[in-house]
Amino acid sequence: MPLEPFQQKLLQLYKDQELQMARLYQKLAQSFPAYADQFLALASEEQEHAGWIDHLQNCISSGTAVFSEGKTRTYTLNALIAYVKGIHDALEAGTLDLPKALSLVVDTEKSFIERHVFERFAGDSPEVERILRILDDTQRDHLTRIDQFARQVRSDLAKAAQRCP
Repeated sequence: MPLEPFQQKLLQLYKDQELQMARLYQKLAQSFPAYADQFLALASEEQEHAGWIDHLQNCISSGTAVFSEGKTRTYTLNALIAYVKGIHDALEAGTLDLPKALSLVVDTEKSFIERHVFERFAGDSPEVERILRILDDTQRDHLTRIDQFARQVRSDLAKAAQRCP
């Protein structure tokens, strides 16, 4: 079954959301070079997620997958994308320190996970089922890594503050 125009728009916004997060992680890598490797790895994962959305769109076109938008609306995704852009802009302006930026990123990522983006897809083919399992696992792993990374950074900063009188 072909996608309705509003469903196509939602999928594009889901992809844009992933790509905007990738840009944010790239900006964090630039802003906080001591943690660049970790931020660039997260950016790469976001780009991979966007690629999976493209792949699932192709599966929908070929009839091996379907997409159900649930209660997600374009204005909600547009607001989330604008929020991420706002974090990026604050980094550009130099008004966010690392702990605050990480806190905002963790909260944003949790919000994305809670929207169950990849659970909106379903398919009968073994390939689509495998992709959806991989995506579910990688999304949860992604959030766990971000959460652990944020805790490690906070710990590093606390230790550094204790050394400075």
